[in-house]
Amino acid sequence: MKKLAIACALTAAFAASPVRATTISTGALTGGEWAVFGPQATQIYGEVFTAPISGNLSSFTLYLDPPNFGDRVSALYGAVSTWNGAGINSIAWQSSTISAASSTSFTFSPNLSVTAGQQYVAFLSAYGLPSSFGIGQMPIAAQGSSFIDGFTFCGCNSIFTSAWSWPASATPAFNWVEFSATIDPTPLPAALPLFATGIGGLGLLGWRRKRAFRWGLKADVQKSTFDEGGLTKSMG
Repeated sequence: MKKLAIACALTAAFAASPVRATTISTGALTGGEWAVFGPQATQIYGEVFTAPISGNLSSFTLYLDPPNFGDRVSALYGAVSTWNGAGINSIAWQSSTISAASSTSFTFSPNLSVTAGQQYVAFLSAYGLPSSFGIGQMPIAAQGSSFIDGFTFCGCNSIFTSAWSWPASATPAFNWVEFSATIDPTPLPAALPLFATGIGGLGLLGWRRKRAFRWGLKADVQKSTFDEGGLTKSMG
């Protein structure tokens, strides 16, 4: 009976517990901005974060305000990489080049597998886009989620370098830029709830058989006792 109850509880849990995404984001804007992002300026702006759960990075959003002077940056792309503490060794995911002239928020859907506790960097880049021009500024925000680790940028000649800047020792208000990311947990195998249901069914079947056996055995004992009693009485 105990096994049956456990199996039924597991089945109910699988049926009743939806798989929920985890969203991390920075806090309120401080009113400041990091400048200047663009192909002729700092070519990479991004945010370092720690994956709170293992799953798929389904989306992330970074923001870019118009400059106080000059043209807005014309084109860029979004990317995600594993953070090595001072830069990146490779790009895990990169979007196609998009127009940036009329947008202030940029949302991407990498559907990239991430591991809980691992640091990543999501960034905007104009690196390697010779036809891109103009500049932009990233709005500064409070930290918000504890999984948001810090703002980073790189005006380097090679994207694969350990020369990325990470102002972790700067005034805390300047450590983060507006950012959000959503991670979907790794889904359960489609057959797992059916498997749990099957276990519950087997448990129920076993319990019913055991119950039937016990009742049958009790009936046999009662019949045997009756027969012996009747036999004794007739012999007397």
